[in-house]
Amino acid sequence: MKTKEKKELHQKTVVELQKLVSDARIKLFSYKMEKDQGKLTDVRLMSKTRDDIAKLLTVLQIRKKEGGKHA
Repeated sequence: MKTKEKKELHQKTVVELQKLVSDARIKLFSYKMEKDQGKLTDVRLMSKTRDDIAKLLTVLQIRKKEGGKHA
């Protein structure tokens, strides 16, 4: 996730962030299945997706503490 994308995350609402987390978790599950089947060629995608999920959850926690307001 690039710096510009990280800054854009802080502008999103709680609902949008939850949707992004859900999509990222589905993507991670897909990567895990592909890895188990031997189809995944770039296993770094799994760690990048896990990192993205952590970043999304961090911003989501901050947003929830603020009461859902924009920073």
